[in-house]
Amino acid sequence: MRRAIALILLFTSCSFKTHVNLREVEIAPNTSSCYISKTCMIIRSVNNAAPGAWSLLPIDQITDFHYEPGFTYDLVIAARCLETGDTVVTYQLQELKARTPGGTPVSVPDDIGGFDGTC
Repeated sequence: MRRAIALILLFTSCSFKTHVNLREVEIAPNTSSCYISKTCMIIRSVNNAAPGAWSLLPIDQITDFHYEPGFTYDLVIAARCLETGDTVVTYQLQELKARTPGGTPVSVPDDIGGFDGTC
């Protein structure tokens, strides 16, 4: 019993320091299948003067955001990252800047990658 309590205390006392990086992103009005039978949003970063390349992110990966196909979204998301590197732990909606009906569907190339949430 003592050993079990010690293990619980050990695991619950471990915490990782994180920092938050805000990113402005655009989400296309259409989705694509990705990974093992998941549905993904088609997303790109628009922080720079020129938008980034389109990539995929599973629909359920942005906390507090509900994706509805047929709309183009402009969002600000917070990427919570581990202090020890560039690993993103979570994405959370910070601001819904625009939700526009329609938009041009994005063609997904075979070699499209996952969303680069680099911190």
